[in-house]
Amino acid sequence: MAVRNQSLVLVLILLAVGTVVGVTLLGGAELAPGLSNGVEPPVRKEGIDPGALEGITAPDSSPKVENMDTGSTRTQATFDGREVQLKGRLVEKGSALAIPGGQVLATLGEVTRGSTSSETGAFEITLPEGLQGSFLVSHPEYVDLHAPQLPEPTAEEWVISMEPAGSISGRLVGPGAGSSGEAQVHLWRWGSGRLEDDSMASQIVLDDGGFEFTNLPTGAYTLGAIKEDAPPVLQSGVQVERGHRTDVLISLPLGSSFIALVETRGQGGPVEGAQVELEPTLMGRGNPLEELTSLKVLTEANGRAPFAGLSSGSHRVHIRTPWGDELTEEVEISSLAQNREKRFLFFPPARLSGRVVDPQGQGVAGCEVCCLQPRDRNWYSSRAGGEVGTAITDAAGNFEFKRVPARSSFAVAATSSSEGSGGAATRGGFAKSEPIRLQNGESRAGLILRLGEGFELRGIVCDTDGLPLAGATVQGTVRWKDQELDAQLAISDADGGFVLHGVPVGRCRLTADLEGYTSGTLDKTVEQNLEGLELRVKPAHSLEGVVLDPNGWGISGARVRARVSTSRRSRSRYATADDYGRFVLEGLSPGSWSLSASAPGFPARDASKITVEVPLAGRAELRLMPEIEAAPCVLTGEIVMKGSGNPVKGLRLHGYRYQTISLDGTRFEMTGPPIKKLTLSATGSNAEPLTFPMVHLNSGDRIDLGRAETRHTVGVKVQVKDASGQALSGADVWLQRNSGQEKAEFVVVPKNIRLRASSRKGEYSTSQAGMYKWVLVVRHSAWNSHKSSVRVSAESTSFQVRLTEPRRRGGDDQ
Repeated sequence: MAVRNQSLVLVLILLAVGTVVGVTLLGGAELAPGLSNGVEPPVRKEGIDPGALEGITAPDSSPKVENMDTGSTRTQATFDGREVQLKGRLVEKGSALAIPGGQVLATLGEVTRGSTSSETGAFEITLPEGLQGSFLVSHPEYVDLHAPQLPEPTAEEWVISMEPAGSISGRLVGPGAGSSGEAQVHLWRWGSGRLEDDSMASQIVLDDGGFEFTNLPTGAYTLGAIKEDAPPVLQSGVQVERGHRTDVLISLPLGSSFIALVETRGQGGPVEGAQVELEPTLMGRGNPLEELTSLKVLTEANGRAPFAGLSSGSHRVHIRTPWGDELTEEVEISSLAQNREKRFLFFPPARLSGRVVDPQGQGVAGCEVCCLQPRDRNWYSSRAGGEVGTAITDAAGNFEFKRVPARSSFAVAATSSSEGSGGAATRGGFAKSEPIRLQNGESRAGLILRLGEGFELRGIVCDTDGLPLAGATVQGTVRWKDQELDAQLAISDADGGFVLHGVPVGRCRLTADLEGYTSGTLDKTVEQNLEGLELRVKPAHSLEGVVLDPNGWGISGARVRARVSTSRRSRSRYATADDYGRFVLEGLSPGSWSLSASAPGFPARDASKITVEVPLAGRAELRLMPEIEAAPCVLTGEIVMKGSGNPVKGLRLHGYRYQTISLDGTRFEMTGPPIKKLTLSATGSNAEPLTFPMVHLNSGDRIDLGRAETRHTVGVKVQVKDASGQALSGADVWLQRNSGQEKAEFVVVPKNIRLRASSRKGEYSTSQAGMYKWVLVVRHSAWNSHKSSVRVSAESTSFQVRLTEPRRRGGDDQ
């Protein structure tokens, strides 16, 4: 009995030893990515010595992120019940001071493990070995850090440096803040003296007008406030300091109103459906509010386009009528103006009617007729009442456009449909007129459009291996001078075959679309029936990746762009990274793709671009370098009309690529990048140009250019006649500066002002000339030149010149 017991004990011992050896071998075979045999494996929870890691400090490093898949379909390692410990310490970037109270959180699917840093900044987290997840470090006074995957626990202490953060707390005030409607505040960051393209964040303003942005890196920011019935406000120079809250008040003024009344000349009937666009003439380059606000309105049935919430000052108004006429003028918007309506007149449009017939001359019902203008390279939008855009023929094939372009060439095209009365013989038939040019108010009838034959296109949709694909949507689009004329649709059958009926003659682009594949295209010239066409589509792939900073932390909100490396004209794909810098690009065809990225504080650079081959087995990794911190510069000054002290109408500033600008009465303030040599000039719609002295702008400089005065300009007309007193066209007319005259400081008097020929024969004019003595010069190829001294003033703006002597061959100009 004792021998049997000893044998049983021996067997149990051998089994235990074998189990330990097996576990050791398995553990050594599954080292986490990045660990080599020379690195001490993660410390297991069982039997750990708390003092084993004391005194060990690793260099400031980042979590290792190579060769890890972060996609939603990631396969996680099976948790075998063992755990490892991750030890680290949180310190302040730059000073290396310990950060107590920091939250360290590891997320592994639905499992989270967290720790709070101690007074010495130390933290410790127990993690299941082999599982994948993400990592977050946060503290109210520091910028959050996100890692797209868990760090690799080692026997070394991981030192994490955190950047101090600040916050912005603000409120909307002023008369415009009390208006009804939702308000939004957007936040942009300055880098290298320029404003970032994309906003960092946006918020809906609370009912009391308050808003707050927290966890912001130190630096300069700009806030933009947008509220209905109030002009948008861009406030720059908001500085965020480490560990401090910056309080900001954004004053919203009351918005001004304006009505554009669009009518036709003559009887003055209202124009409905005209597009009216207002744009402030004083706007920063790349001002982000341009992308967030729109001042476009269509005129109503009474011809009026109402605007509200406008800023005071000069605006450029651009109007486009439904029949294609355009007009651009400048208007002054003021809250003090009593008459806030301005009338804009257009010449009346023309009228056109005709008939669409089949090859036998019979009218075809249900045809689509449209007007095309090659210079615009786009369609007119369809409008009610048979206006320019689209008209459908009646039962007899008749059509009518009540308003078509006047004084410009256009063509009329007609395409039939399966519902047309012409039947299969004309289905897909196409006709286009010769160029047509009508006069203002002209009414022309009797245009005949004879449908040509429609053709049949047969083919197959297949993959890259030549296998047929069913269910693909095939579209045949016929174009004329970059404009769509007709589109036919078909669905590929079980054998991948498709047939397009009634395709009109011309250049046709065939496109095949099928879910899970990229589009396949084929361009053909259609002059007859075509067979054996082949449309190949490629499998579409998704690409997963991550955008990291130099230390390996994910960059939240990074904008990722992908385009085919071998084609500059390929359509780009875009994706936005999540908080951990992870992104997914969808619908990529196999081949070489170029990836680039940018984010607030991290500009796009050629050095950060990478090229990948799709499909990619792993994960694409983009690393961005941070923007060099440089505070924006501020330029201020004042420009007034001499004598009255009034503001300059249509004021525009030149010579500095400013990005934000504000105008308070006569004073201006601009923000922009540093520049070694800056000469700022100003122009107005009714004033002489100014040039300020040269200045040098270093990062963060604030320079006041002082007060500058300018004077009114006036319009000048010159009537040129020949010896017999007949109006003379073809002359060169200009005003030449007379030196030695007194002018205001900073005012620039041009050397020459050329007068342009007006619509009236023999008349030449300029809208802006300073009130000085000038030398009036007139030259003509058939007459001797003329020079005379003239004084331009508010009372003296019109002059007459008669060229009395014919030009003598070989003679000199007098």
